[in-house]
Amino acid sequence: MNIGNDDSYIKLDYRDATPERYQDDIALSVELVHVAGFNGRNESVWFGRAERASFLSDLHFLEQSRRGQSRLVAIGAQSEFDTFVLEISAQGPGSRLIVSADLIAPYYILEF
Repeated sequence: MNIGNDDSYIKLDYRDATPERYQDDIALSVELVHVAGFNGRNESVWFGRAERASFLSDLHFLEQSRRGQSRLVAIGAQSEFDTFVLEISAQGPGSRLIVSADLIAPYYILEF
């Protein structure tokens, strides 16, 4: 799925899933292309079932009312920052949708 236009977009592609008996999490590759001058990619960002359900429910309400926001946050990594946050919001009827995204690819350095 692409969100944006031909020049600047957020691309989400299905990568992997855990078996249903293990919480039904899914992994997506996330790519930001020319978003506010930034290009970045994370090959495997995980999302839980509850987070996806809440995002889709909020998105449905947002689409109908053009009020509020819908937020999708990746399952936490071993970091104080979320690896991916997608927010879609609107200010009221007739308003445009505002899309923002944060993408972090954490790398860990071990000290011995």
